[in-house]
Amino acid sequence: GADSLSASVWPSMPLLTNVGLDGQADVAALNAILGDETSMTNHIKAIAKWVSDGALKGITLDYQGVDAGLTSRFSDFVADLSAALHAAGAQLAVRVPTPSQVGGVWDAGSYDWAALGQNADAIRFAAPADPRDCVAGGALDGLLAWAVSQAPRQKLAAEFSALSLDLSGQGAKAIPVSQALLPLSQLAIQGDKIEILPGQVVT
Repeated sequence: GADSLSASVWPSMPLLTNVGLDGQADVAALNAILGDETSMTNHIKAIAKWVSDGALKGITLDYQGVDAGLTSRFSDFVADLSAALHAAGAQLAVRVPTPSQVGGVWDAGSYDWAALGQNADAIRFAAPADPRDCVAGGALDGLLAWAVSQAPRQKLAAEFSALSLDLSGQGAKAIPVSQALLPLSQLAIQGDKIEILPGQVVT
């Protein structure tokens, strides 16, 4: 497999996830696959066949809710899947939850970034939603410094949301564009109305 992903590969790498349309992850099905060698092998074969039959250049794997006791099994799954896809000339990107910082230490939960980085072609993770965390010296800098200590920097891909944000003292909340533009539709003139002519200076 390649050491890094070409930009031209991304459009042909569909997302494979255990998260349904309701936003809930099918944790039971995932852990059942990881907990049984035969099920895991068959699952890898099915994915490899799907990629090969579709002439895909790769996939982005987004399996959420890995049980804490199955961390090494998930790493093994990614290693075996990566090998199967590489044999078919395809690549594997793995999307993982953004680590949390507890007591100054970054915690990646059930996802072993170091092990995943040895086999996946890319590790994708969400950057902090609050833009105030993305300034120099902010939370994102700390996260990236930790991330490059776990996996090759050329394999890391931070994802930034394109949604509008409502910033408050409680943090950043994603909102639709229609809601973000709503205050502009509620502008009103206060006081007496005046006529402004083209070229007139307004003070």
